[in-house]
Amino acid sequence: MDVIASMLEISGAESLTGSDGRSLVTKVLNGLDGEGSQVGKEAVFSEVNGHTMIFDGRYKLVVDAVTEAPVEFYDVESDPDELDNRVLDPGLKSVREDLVRNYLSQIRERLDESKLKASKIARSKVPPRRG
Repeated sequence: MDVIASMLEISGAESLTGSDGRSLVTKVLNGLDGEGSQVGKEAVFSEVNGHTMIFDGRYKLVVDAVTEAPVEFYDVESDPDELDNRVLDPGLKSVREDLVRNYLSQIRERLDESKLKASKIARSKVPPRRG
């Protein structure tokens, strides 16, 4: 969202109506230590290959974009290399649920489920990589 908003600003085009994206142009131009350069959203989202990622600065949760089933979950503070997938850790269940409730629910209403389901079907037809 923010990349698109930035591209629109650079091109001089109008912002997308109803978009949550914010242009990053000012932050980039102000530099790493510039005013507002380190201020941002509470969480970062990414979607790729039918998966949605939520990162709140400490925890990183990856869910299936259609079913919202957790796939990966990391405590980046204690595991910065993301080697210990704690998606099944019962002690962190409430943290996973909070991430979904507080962040994923905000974008759920805007998802085009037919496209997500089509993506999932297409993914299932791709043969697994070898080697």
